[in-house]
Amino acid sequence: MYRLNRSHVFLLACLVLGGGLRLVGLTRGDDGTAFHTFHPDETMVVQTALAPLDLTDPPITTYGMLPSYVLRGVV
Repeated sequence: MYRLNRSHVFLLACLVLGGGLRLVGLTRGDDGTAFHTFHPDETMVVQTALAPLDLTDPPITTYGMLPSYVLRGVV
């Protein structure tokens, strides 16, 4: 018969705890509400990248125009 020593019990407890933490919260956001909301700076950067580019009147962002150019390049 196989005996469980303390290290096996500890390992099993860690695996059960890790699996439980992995499965908790999988249904968050299913009711139509957003699980993650963006920071206002992130929203401004995305809106700036998607808006038509006017070099004479650049948008005011805290990060300058580099994120806008990078996102435009990706899009």
